[in-house]
Amino acid sequence: MPRPLASLVLAASLAASPVAWAAKVGYFESKDCVDRSGMEQCYEEADEAWTDCINENCKDQNIDCHNVCSCIQTMDMIDCAGRHCWNQVYSCEYQLTAGDIGTFCLNPKFDAIPFYPPPDNAPGSCSCNMGKIITSLYRSLDELDTCGAHGEEIVGQFWEVCPNTDPSLLGADEIYQSLVVQDENWPQCAEYMEAFPCGSTLGFTPPGGDDSGPFYEPGNFPPNGTATTSNIAGSITSPVSGAKYTWTYNSIPRTVTVVSADSMPTATGEAGGDAADSEGQNQSQDGGQNEGQNEAGGNGNNEEDNNGSPPLITPGFFLVGGPLLLLAIMML
Repeated sequence: MPRPLASLVLAASLAASPVAWAAKVGYFESKDCVDRSGMEQCYEEADEAWTDCINENCKDQNIDCHNVCSCIQTMDMIDCAGRHCWNQVYSCEYQLTAGDIGTFCLNPKFDAIPFYPPPDNAPGSCSCNMGKIITSLYRSLDELDTCGAHGEEIVGQFWEVCPNTDPSLLGADEIYQSLVVQDENWPQCAEYMEAFPCGSTLGFTPPGGDDSGPFYEPGNFPPNGTATTSNIAGSITSPVSGAKYTWTYNSIPRTVTVVSADSMPTATGEAGGDAADSEGQNQSQDGGQNEGQNEAGGNGNNEEDNNGSPPLITPGFFLVGGPLLLLAIMML
C-alpha cells in the first residue's frame, strides 16, 4: 500500500470524524439511546483510553501505531452501543461505527462484529445497508489477482445493495476512479465479459452477495439513486442479543451486558431520530442473537424513500467512503 497516500486518507477521515461535533456521541445522538448518560460516559472512557494508548505507546511512532489505538477505541465504542444504545444497533449510526473497523484495524474482520450487517428491512435499520456494502467489498479482496472484472464487481455493489441512495455519498465515485478508470487491464479484459459470464463461469462473487446481482460494464451502470440515508420506521424495544452477549475479535472475547431491557430512549418518537410513523413506530425486533452470533442480512435491500421527510444522515465521503478508498488503495 502507498503509505503516504494511505496516511493522507486516514488523516482526512479523522478530521471529518463526528466525534468532535457538539451534541454528538460519535455518530450517535445520545438522546436517542436507551441510556443517554451511560452512553456519554462510555464514550468519554473510550476517548480517555485512546489518549492513554497514544501517550504510552506512540511517541515517535508512525500512523500505524495511532491506528492500533483507534482500532481498540472503535471496538470499545461498538461495546458502548451494544450496552447503552441497544435500540440503535441496526441504525445508520451503528453501521458507521462498525465500518470504522475497516479504517483503523489491520485485516478487518467484519463478520465478527455483532449485529453487522443488519438484517434487511429490520425496524429502525438504515435505509442503505452500508454494512452489506462494506463486507461485500472486502470479500472481493480474494478475487483481485484475476482479470479486471473485480473492479466492476466492487463498484456494482453500490447500485445492487442501495439502488435508491446517491452513490456519490457512499464513495462510489472515488472507488470507480481507482478501480476502473485507472485499471490498465480493462481494455484487454472487457471483450471477454460477455463470452465468459463473471459469476456463473468465472466464479466471481456477485455484487452484494446476491446470486442474481449483475456485473456492470463502465458507462453502463443503472441510473443513480438520489436519496440520502436515514433510519427506516420502527424501533427495537428489547435487546436483540438478550441481557448479555460475547463477541470475539482477534481471539479476544468481549463480553457486553446491556442496560435494563425495559429502558426507553430519552428522545420521543423513533429511535434514531426519524419522524414518527403511525404504522411502524411500535414495531419491535423479535427473535434473538445467541452469544457471539451475528445476524446475517437477507436477500433484497432495505432502501426506503421517506416521502420527502428530512434525512437523518447525509454521510460525507470520508464517513462512509474512507474505509472503501483505503480498500481501493490496497488494490492498486
